[in-house]
Amino acid sequence: MKSPDDNIVLTVLIITNKENYRDFFEDLFKVTRKVSAIPEEQNFAEFQELWKVFWLKWILPEKVRGYNATLKEWGSIFTETKTTIMGIVNSLTPLVTSIKAAVVK
Repeated sequence: MKSPDDNIVLTVLIITNKENYRDFFEDLFKVTRKVSAIPEEQNFAEFQELWKVFWLKWILPEKVRGYNATLKEWGSIFTETKTTIMGIVNSLTPLVTSIKAAVVK
């Protein structure tokens, strides 16, 4: 959203920790109440400032947790793939060595 005339719907990522829902929604509604009490020509700038604080408190940590989970998942996939490939290479090495020795003779 770049201006109040964008007509874009603001979607809000809901946090996963249900125990913090009350605080999360209180903070979210605090932002909307404050902005609605400001004259229309000033409320977009004020919204941006208030949203930045809300985003840093609630949304950014949620995104970081998601990124960390994805990185762990991919790290696990890479480790499993490496282990599988090394298992194949290690089992083929004696065979390749034997073939090489037979061909060189």
